[in-house]
Amino acid sequence: MITEQARNGNSSEPLTGKPTAIRAHLEAAVPVAIAAAVIGAFYLSLYVVKHYPLAIGWDTPRYLFHANLVAARGLSGIPTSLPPPSKTLHARPGFAMVVLPLSKLFATSAFHVAAVVPAVAAIAVGLAAAAFLSFTLRHDPLRLAVVAVIVGLSSVVIRLLAPETYTDNLFAAALFLAAFVLIVAAVRDGRGMLAAIVLLGVGGIVHPPTYGEILALLALVGLMYLPSSWSAWRKEGRPVLSTPTGRLGLIVAGGAAITATAIYGLLRATPDTPLLTRAEARKKLREDVSLYWFPVTVPVAAAGLAGLSRSAFGADQRDRSTARLVLAILCAWSAVIAVGVATFFLGRNTPAHRLLAFLLPLPMLFALGLFALDGVVQRALRRWPWRRLAAGAVVVVGVVTVAALGAWDLYVNLPRRGVEWLQVGKVEDAATAAQYLDRTRVPASAPVVFVIDDSGPNPLSYVPEMAYMIRSVLPASRVEHAYIYVGDPARYLAGQPTLRPSPPTYNGNVQRFWPTIQRLLPEHPVALLLAGYNPAYPTFVANHSELVVAPDVAVLSGPRPPALLPAAPDPYPFHHAYEIALLGVGTFVVVFLIGLGWAIALLPRGVRSFEAVALAPAFGVAAIAVGALITSPLGLRLRTLGAVGLLAAMAALGAFAAWWRVRRPAESSPARS
Repeated sequence: MITEQARNGNSSEPLTGKPTAIRAHLEAAVPVAIAAAVIGAFYLSLYVVKHYPLAIGWDTPRYLFHANLVAARGLSGIPTSLPPPSKTLHARPGFAMVVLPLSKLFATSAFHVAAVVPAVAAIAVGLAAAAFLSFTLRHDPLRLAVVAVIVGLSSVVIRLLAPETYTDNLFAAALFLAAFVLIVAAVRDGRGMLAAIVLLGVGGIVHPPTYGEILALLALVGLMYLPSSWSAWRKEGRPVLSTPTGRLGLIVAGGAAITATAIYGLLRATPDTPLLTRAEARKKLREDVSLYWFPVTVPVAAAGLAGLSRSAFGADQRDRSTARLVLAILCAWSAVIAVGVATFFLGRNTPAHRLLAFLLPLPMLFALGLFALDGVVQRALRRWPWRRLAAGAVVVVGVVTVAALGAWDLYVNLPRRGVEWLQVGKVEDAATAAQYLDRTRVPASAPVVFVIDDSGPNPLSYVPEMAYMIRSVLPASRVEHAYIYVGDPARYLAGQPTLRPSPPTYNGNVQRFWPTIQRLLPEHPVALLLAGYNPAYPTFVANHSELVVAPDVAVLSGPRPPALLPAAPDPYPFHHAYEIALLGVGTFVVVFLIGLGWAIALLPRGVRSFEAVALAPAFGVAAIAVGALITSPLGLRLRTLGAVGLLAAMAALGAFAAWWRVRRPAESSPARS
């Protein structure tokens, strides 16, 4: 049983030296740990069940090649453009800042860490959402765990994790949810203002497009509180910056200043937004709507909204004001997303599917709806001795339903729709090509053309995906000089583009890539044909076997080695299920331990110890990101032993800050028990 001290204790002193207090905190943390384990197992088991040999996600190769560049050149050394596909992630360093130090710490490839960090980020999102509701609505540890599982296994988080795998979005969501805990404390009591600003700003650095939505919802909350803030200023004489709207404005301005300074000043970058054709955006939205199971989730979420509204306009004054702020945040969040989706239907090319994938208030309100139904059942059966068991069954059924629907989406719906993963054959072919370039001493600055093609239904999306796969394997020094020709190798040798009437989008890729290749052809660049990237490879090499220089690699133009080169060693796949399990657990533990000290040190009074534990993963991500940003101007490379030192330093500083925070009240109030 959770002790009353753990249930209601003040975490301004999260740990004391008393064995009974420590035991109470540990007991309270058990449900949090179980929730984290459930969420992590849910996602990491995908690799075992589906036999994916490498990280999933359409966006993962792009993250990886960007991390490849960061490892070699630092956060501020990323080129603003490359040969088509030209966009880089120079303004979104979150993935690289977290993955590169962890890969060095575990002495493994960034490819491996890329497979587990989305699951760790999903845990952080679920726990942070649960801690936000627990802190504001005073839930006990068991309810916190229930909310965490519901949010962590919800279709919203699943959609962020697959099929694209928006890892930066997941990181940012965890940071923003943790920031909301501090924002509520700051608006209500004036505490935690600086930490709220920093978390909000770091979240903006990790994913600027999502940051715009957060700023919009906070601005909307500020407008909701404008009348009461005006009254507090004019009638009560409170300073403007001590009113709710004033404090929100200060937090938003401070967070925006941190984000702008880091992106424009430190990274020397410009935030970008996702670019999709309207047809592609419409297709994604149409495919996504069914994933959210709105006929099931919306009615229960409506019950949660009703229950939260009753809390906001009832109970005692303090509870009522906090519940109103939670209600305002969740409603403003939902309104911003609804308006964004509406603009898509009004003709703007808004990424509506991405907005829906950020609708975290839906699973949060769903959880509150289960608790509201729990109360209804208890009141209806108040004379029945088993009423609590019956009410608990309602919550259990709700959690099982969310888990079942989520499992259906992740393990059936999305794979049926097409979950992309880094294919071993493609990775091996690109590695063999890189080995050929090194052994034949092709200069790193020399242009190299990869002749690739796609015979599938959507080459406009898959051809750039293959380009990102190639870049993710190439050494960073070659990425800026790797070019793509789309089409038939014979047409390339003839110096002509490959044009086809079907599928309709095929020639769009030709128009995108051919002008650059046409300008490059007079230089007679090295040109490679790889079996995994062009379906014409078997037929072509059957007639030109002399061009084969290594298994699955043919040279259309360029130096030929005196003998057939061997294939590159199998570079990255997981060979056993326990490898991904151990790496996933290790990654979570490291992020958690780094963040725990900072959570204890920075969270305001009123945050209980089990809530600090739940917020630790989000604080861990933030601490790693801040450390990477601070040390970047000093020349620290995130794939060196110095990055391991960075992780150790951030953990040690957090532990010292936590010790200082716990020690100070004890010294100032020695008589307090």
